[in-house]
Amino acid sequence: MTAYRLIILLTLCIGAFPSVAQQPLSLSDAIQIGLENSYQIRIAETNREIAENSNDWAVAGRYPAISLTLNNQNGYRNINNPISFIPELYSFSTGFTPGANASLTLFDGYRVRYNKERLEQEALQSEQQIALAVESTIQQVINAYYQALVQQEQVDVLEEVLELSRDRIAYQKAQQEFGQAGTFDFLQTQDAYLNDSTNYLLQKNNLDVALRTLKQAMGVDDPTVSFRLTGELDIPAARYELGGLRQKMLAANKQLQDAYITRELAQTNRDITQANRYPRVALNTTANYDWSISSGQGTTSNGEIREIQALASRTVNVGLNFSVNYTLFDWGVRNINE
Repeated sequence: MTAYRLIILLTLCIGAFPSVAQQPLSLSDAIQIGLENSYQIRIAETNREIAENSNDWAVAGRYPAISLTLNNQNGYRNINNPISFIPELYSFSTGFTPGANASLTLFDGYRVRYNKERLEQEALQSEQQIALAVESTIQQVINAYYQALVQQEQVDVLEEVLELSRDRIAYQKAQQEFGQAGTFDFLQTQDAYLNDSTNYLLQKNNLDVALRTLKQAMGVDDPTVSFRLTGELDIPAARYELGGLRQKMLAANKQLQDAYITRELAQTNRDITQANRYPRVALNTTANYDWSISSGQGTTSNGEIREIQALASRTVNVGLNFSVNYTLFDWGVRNINE
């Protein structure tokens, strides 16, 4: 029993002197640190920037697409035709064909308008995602902070109980010296002190776990950082009315607003899918300039070899075309997508 008591006292002495200096931490400071370190908020902000950059009529497909092309053609021909004036002929040719193409969609079942609506809804949803991330981070930090505060209060209570048990042992020992108490009473008091010491150590461990949970909610990864909570549990109780709570929920509940945006986004995606039932009318323009040069050598039927001088050719091609596309049958894919 004496050895067990000595172990408990040594453990209490070690736990009473932490090796790391504790930093005072209020609830507002914990929330501020959690908001600064939240990866969830950073991801939501990045997604918002992407959604805002994509919210443009050009991404929706309103403006024409213009492309430039440059082709290079190189060829070698070896002709062997006995009935020709030049039965054997070979030639080399090379050329370049620069061009420009432009395509403008005139009508595609209002797909461009629906695409723009979808981009606007995605940008608005990204804003809601940031608000949800902020609310989630604040909620996690507050819950972890007060949970740690409750554990700290329990540690303080058990520490007072332990002091009372220690005073009781001293009192029983004094009574035993004056013959007012027996050995059984002293051992019973000592056993109660050991039980209180065990409960105190277990509660200290619970406090350490709660503080680690708080650091995780705050996004603090440094294991050498230790905090001392300065908050209080004395929070005045507020009175709420059901009607007022319902109005606040409908006006300020970010999850509910995000659900509304998700529903509108689903309807817009359905409208985009239904646009496939309409024909697509497009205007296409092309402009190409073809330049080539060829030379070679041939052998006539009497065995005479003739050189073919380099010949250059140029061709300009400009076109303005309309195209109409309409899907008659796709094995029910449009019905499935809708």
